[in-house]
Amino acid sequence: MMARSTPPDPTAFGIDPALLDLPQLFSAAEAAEILRRLGLAEITECGLRTRACRRQVPFHMNGRRIRFTASDLREIIESQARRPTPAGPREAASPSRRASRRSPARTDQRPPQAWRARSAPGAPATGDQR
Repeated sequence: MMARSTPPDPTAFGIDPALLDLPQLFSAAEAAEILRRLGLAEITECGLRTRACRRQVPFHMNGRRIRFTASDLREIIESQARRPTPAGPREAASPSRRASRRSPARTDQRPPQAWRARSAPGAPATGDQR
């Protein structure tokens, strides 16, 4: 089995990383930590991955790996700021309202019938099938 090698240092080749103008990529764990520090306390790594898989937040794929850029994180923060405010406390539903939502089959006063399996074709209709 091959050992993993570390990526080459760009400065070893005389390349300044700042000149490449590449965005910094964050893993889901790093991105969740950054978002929590910025005030989104409910964001977890698992939640962020789930939202990315559901295409609810911007992200980038590097092979099968989910990565986030600084602009992705900025968009996530801005979209969270537009979250709708929760409605006032829910009023308790009266019993008459709950009953009106039931289907007509449930309001019938017929006794429940015992469940019986279908008979196989050609099998006797009554009696024990031992």
